[in-house]
Amino acid sequence: MSICIKQSALKILLALSALLITWLTTRYFPVEPDVANSPIVWRHILENGISSIHDWKPTVDNWYFTVYPINFLFYMLLGDDGLVALRLSTAVFSIAIVIAAMLTLRKAFGFTPALFSIILLSLIPYFSYTYGFVSHPFSHNSTNAFGFLCLLISVFNIQYKNIFITLLLSLTALFSSVSDPWFTAAFFIPLLISYFLFSVWDKKLFKHTALILFACLISLSNVLQNLLNIPPHQFEIVSLNDMILNAKWCILLIGKSLNLLVVDNNATSYASFVIWFIAIITSAWFVLSDNKKNTYRIYIVLFSLLSIAGIVSSFILSYKSPDYISMRFFMNVTCFALILCCIGTSTKAKILFYLIAFLFSISSIKSYTNNASPLHDQEKIVKSYIDFLKKNNLHYGYGSFWDLSMTVNWLSGGDIQITPVFFNADSGKINFTGVRQQTLASWHSKEAFNSAPERQFIAVSIANEPERCKEMTSCLAGIQEQLGKPDEVLNFEGRVILVFNKKLNL
Repeated sequence: MSICIKQSALKILLALSALLITWLTTRYFPVEPDVANSPIVWRHILENGISSIHDWKPTVDNWYFTVYPINFLFYMLLGDDGLVALRLSTAVFSIAIVIAAMLTLRKAFGFTPALFSIILLSLIPYFSYTYGFVSHPFSHNSTNAFGFLCLLISVFNIQYKNIFITLLLSLTALFSSVSDPWFTAAFFIPLLISYFLFSVWDKKLFKHTALILFACLISLSNVLQNLLNIPPHQFEIVSLNDMILNAKWCILLIGKSLNLLVVDNNATSYASFVIWFIAIITSAWFVLSDNKKNTYRIYIVLFSLLSIAGIVSSFILSYKSPDYISMRFFMNVTCFALILCCIGTSTKAKILFYLIAFLFSISSIKSYTNNASPLHDQEKIVKSYIDFLKKNNLHYGYGSFWDLSMTVNWLSGGDIQITPVFFNADSGKINFTGVRQQTLASWHSKEAFNSAPERQFIAVSIANEPERCKEMTSCLAGIQEQLGKPDEVLNFEGRVILVFNKKLNL
């Protein structure tokens, strides 16, 4: 097959991959409070300038230098910060992973592994799209894209040894890790170790390794995080029993995300994990034991293994509440396992890897037919809630962060403002001044209270969560004691809406 035909085939397949990924992202895109982050920040910046970013209270995973710039670009291009813009900008990260992986494998292993990388990375299963948060705009999979960009840049620079490219690489890794500390274990440390090992063989790489080390130390020092008011990441070792539990979850989740046996249950997940473990070791062994010692190939395999080991060990040693949604931490593992499978198609054991690729593809396609809905989908109820509030002339109020408040703020286009507040679990009274993470501090300022409209509301709902109302009767009594008797009491889908035709005395 000629080079032109191969290049055309890869381009066509990439175009089809982009369409498939966009469709799957749209299909499984969740509508829930976390998704409203960048639209709310974007509107605030447009109204108050870029310096107003300090008004936002971020989490450790702040997404400032990874997700936000891409989201903002789409908001500008489309002139809208709604569902379409956010879905498209989310799909871009998965598409970028496919492109970066294809170019990396094309450089080192040739046409066949590159071709397989497009296919397999486009067929990430339902479990990864939902519980792995691939379809979620604020997820580690978004950061994953920057990790694969670093892999691509570093592979080429192993040959060129351009210090300016290494500077670009170091800055990309630095700001990615500041945006999402997950990047450090999944990519930054693997990058540093890979460069260090190669600098032992090639002394010209020592200054490049030193530059990457310097950037990594800046990230770990929390200097930039402190300047940007980002809470520092805390790494704490858990007990031995927790480590054992984490290891079990790790095996289960990775097996589910790489299911080879069509049927989805714990048994098939464990079996799939064992098969993939053998496949990964086999693929790596063929490359590392090759007498030709191809530099690119060794680097890619080494980087892949270190990335997998980095996040798996970090999870086992430090995670405190494993669950199915912990899959979001392992998307680099899924991607690198698939890449090592693609690499395996260029080895003497290629028939084995063809079979694994076929089984994975069939299982993933089957998962799409069995599951058509997002993990969280509040779109319909949020739109109904917006209509309800507008019908009752309610445009300003307070409620729980997790009870539609942020999604109403987002999807109402700013027509309705519900400020997230904390409900006291015992008294039912509301803390109006406490600023919750992923909200704006200015919402709780005296200026905001003074400029609020005369007609306001409190949305009360029940949930067994630290910042939520736990018992309706006690909450309503506590709020009435705190604010006085409401002028109206409305109900919407299990929520009690207390309406006050006056400015609340907070």
